[in-house]
Amino acid sequence: MDNYFESLNTIALENDIYRSVWSLDDCEDPIRDFSKPHGFTATMVDAGCGCGDNCYGVNLHGFKPTEPVQLIGDTWLDLWKSIE
Repeated sequence: MDNYFESLNTIALENDIYRSVWSLDDCEDPIRDFSKPHGFTATMVDAGCGCGDNCYGVNLHGFKPTEPVQLIGDTWLDLWKSIE
């Protein structure tokens, strides 16, 4: 699992992602290939929690969802970049 987190850090650094952390994997099998399509049909995305939606506020030390933004593409990396 450490290798997985190291790979996420590498992806973030290579794509100037520094304000967000990939955490969708609490709900799904880990995303290993961020160039694959995410399969969502939404055109807007926000930094939410999914998977029970119980992580706002206290559980993540004051985390608040972001305002929805335009989803810029159809890959997992595009999704992460949109949130960033």
